[in-house]
Amino acid sequence: LLSSCKKYLTENPLSSFGPNAVFGTVNNAQKAVLGVYQELTGDQGYGCRISMYYPYDNDQMMGAAGSGDNDRRDLARYTYTSGNLQITKPFNQLYEGIERANQCIYYIPKMSLYTSGNAQQIGELQRLYGEALTLRAQFYFELVRDWGDVPAQWLPSAQLANLSLPETDRDSIYDHILNDLQIAEPLVPWRTDVSALGDPNDERITKGAVKGLRARIALYR
Repeated sequence: LLSSCKKYLTENPLSSFGPNAVFGTVNNAQKAVLGVYQELTGDQGYGCRISMYYPYDNDQMMGAAGSGDNDRRDLARYTYTSGNLQITKPFNQLYEGIERANQCIYYIPKMSLYTSGNAQQIGELQRLYGEALTLRAQFYFELVRDWGDVPAQWLPSAQLANLSLPETDRDSIYDHILNDLQIAEPLVPWRTDVSALGDPNDERITKGAVKGLRARIALYR
């Protein structure tokens, strides 16, 4: 060991991109925000757990009969424990969505094109910023609705000195995301405006969705 080589390898990974690359163009920023949308999907998101397992039982629907399976039947009967197999992955995915949204919210307004681009570029980046704020509000709304007081992180993890955050009072979280949605509302277009642009495949967040989510969260608040 004493006589071994003193030089070290300096690697430049080709399979990852830093913020300067991701938030260097409008196209890349679009992909980053689409990555936030992705955390809504799948079995651990609204594809199954959050939309199908978590709402039971209520006055409209009833979950599968029986309990004691440490699984989805216990969720429907409010008898689940911290070791329930249906809890950890959805919880983690919601926070993964928040982390992705935080990065977009932090970096998009810092892009030079956000203020000095042409009208089309500025308009698209403002819309992306509004979408990211709305998506983060949706993730936090689901966390508070299902878990109550939870740790609230409003910056990317790389910007924080301490990642061991305490629980945040849910009313404080509600107030924050209601304010975020008020900021997002004028930044995103109406659905009719999107349709007028001639893109029938545009299924991104529009003004009606922002207003609707804000109203729903206000009722919970």
